Amino acid sequence: MQFATRALAGLCLAAVVAAGPGPVQGQEQPKDKGHSEAGQSQGNQERRTLWWRDAAVQKELDLSPRQIAKIEKIWTTNFPALRELRKQLDTLEAETDRLIRENTADEAVLAQQLDRMEAVRSQASKGRTLLLYRMHQALTPVQYRKLSEINERRHKERGRR
Repeated sequence: MQFATRALAGLCLAAVVAAGPGPVQGQEQPKDKGHSEAGQSQGNQERRTLWWRDAAVQKELDLSPRQIAKIEKIWTTNFPALRELRKQLDTLEAETDRLIRENTADEAVLAQQLDRMEAVRSQASKGRTLLLYRMHQALTPVQYRKLSEINERRHKERGRR
């Protein structure tokens, strides 16, 4: 059970890293189906391939075209809502930071703001976990284990352990 939890956490991290923050409203989305939405990592513009779109991962996992299509559908159906929750969370965090920085808000007002912010954070976390779980269900147990190994290997290569 602990392995499954670690593997799911790894998938969560991989999806978050792959997704990155979305483009600013009004910005055109990338047309290249092989890449995730434009993301930023520590101020540097990056484009990361989503794992199920990566030919090497597809080969290593022996993903069928049907599995790829299913995972893609799960992503395209669910990710827009997660992006919207992220925008809401960013707005709420900025407002919370402002209230704290100004140091003039009543504590009850700040507490209500924190409740709103954490409720959206919880929705985003739940949505992301369900998205990843649905993707996991499209894989065989062997493929899921291999994907976890790929994610772990990539994190080590980036020096993130």
